[in-house]
Amino acid sequence: MGEAGPVDTRLADILKRKAAGETLSHSDRGYLGTVKRRAAKQADLVTPAPADKNPLLETATNPDNPLFASPPPGEAVAPLPAAPAYNTETIHRTAQSILDLCDTVTQDLIGDEFKKAGADARTVDVWKDAVAMKTAKPIMVEGSDPIIIWLCEKLDCAPEQLETKVKGSGFLAGMGLWIYGIHSAVKAAKEFQAEKLKRDRPA
Repeated sequence: MGEAGPVDTRLADILKRKAAGETLSHSDRGYLGTVKRRAAKQADLVTPAPADKNPLLETATNPDNPLFASPPPGEAVAPLPAAPAYNTETIHRTAQSILDLCDTVTQDLIGDEFKKAGADARTVDVWKDAVAMKTAKPIMVEGSDPIIIWLCEKLDCAPEQLETKVKGSGFLAGMGLWIYGIHSAVKAAKEFQAEKLKRDRPA
């Protein structure tokens, strides 16, 4: 039960005097009329529409109610599509395969750059190992479910087909170019710094 609203003392006084047979003033009669009209409007707001004007209250047997209309003869109602079932092991295996490819592309790009710079095999291996995913990869695989499912839905394929789809979409090529661009920028920044130090060195 909600709390009672405030008591209208003026209305109570008018009703009391009217019940006693007292003649009401013009102001009192006007106030009483206003109260009656306000009460009537509030009653209209909470009064439901008759059943014959409210389609939600009609029965399902009413053929004129579009809410309960049957489909045309020979037209079956299409069932809701079932949500695809995904196997966690398959998802993680797919994520592992894609990350392995990304890891290989990254290491090869970095290794090639160091070879071009004249680094020996040991130095090349050190830097390839430095950019390898290593401990990050298992964490990424473990949390890959939403990403792999999202990619499968976007590319309209099963998880076991995703690796081939990703290869064909240019995804890995784009990632390779992105990594190469980052490496080139870092390399250029270091060369710029070395050149600046050389210029600023006193003769």
